[in-house]
Amino acid sequence: SYLFADRRGVAVWHFADDGSLICPIGHKGKGPSEYISVDNIQVAGDRVIVYSQGGKVLEFDLAGKLISTSEISGLGNQSYKVGDQYLTYRGYLRSGDSRLQLISQSSVIEDYLVTDNAVMPLSKISPIFEETKSGVAVLDSWSPVVYQYHKGELQEYLRFNFGKYSIGEDFFNSANPMEGVMSLMKSQYAIISKYFESDRAKIVE
Repeated sequence: SYLFADRRGVAVWHFADDGSLICPIGHKGKGPSEYISVDNIQVAGDRVIVYSQGGKVLEFDLAGKLISTSEISGLGNQSYKVGDQYLTYRGYLRSGDSRLQLISQSSVIEDYLVTDNAVMPLSKISPIFEETKSGVAVLDSWSPVVYQYHKGELQEYLRFNFGKYSIGEDFFNSANPMEGVMSLMKSQYAIISKYFESDRAKIVE
């Protein structure tokens, strides 16, 4: 079956293999079992985790029944549950920040991908996390690298050379995020917008 996250419509749907609707997974609202936004979703076995605005995390079963709701302080644009902790991606938001963190309910456990650049992130529109055989793949906005997180370690998993479509250092070193984006829009460039893998293939868009 398939899970479909409609960010603009703020909804999550569960469809059968033949395209018929099985059920909605939760719904939009401000109540304790509702979500204000759909930042991203995660399938964890027979559970669907919906990450919403303000650090709200809702877990449902595949029939759409709510299992739990929690509030996690410090979640970024997209997150991914690993055991009792969360990988959370912030992207290039403010100078000196780490783009990726491992956090618990109340504190930061580890900082990854520390940066001095202030660049507008893509993480609201590009899926950041993907399950792999041996960990969690992490897409870094604007970067030609897919990282992999496994047992506290973050390492390069796949690196691509986009040749003449590579994004130059001048973009990352722009005086401000808007100036950087405007300079980028005047040229042709390539980014990794999605990554997923199966037993037979690794697929990059």
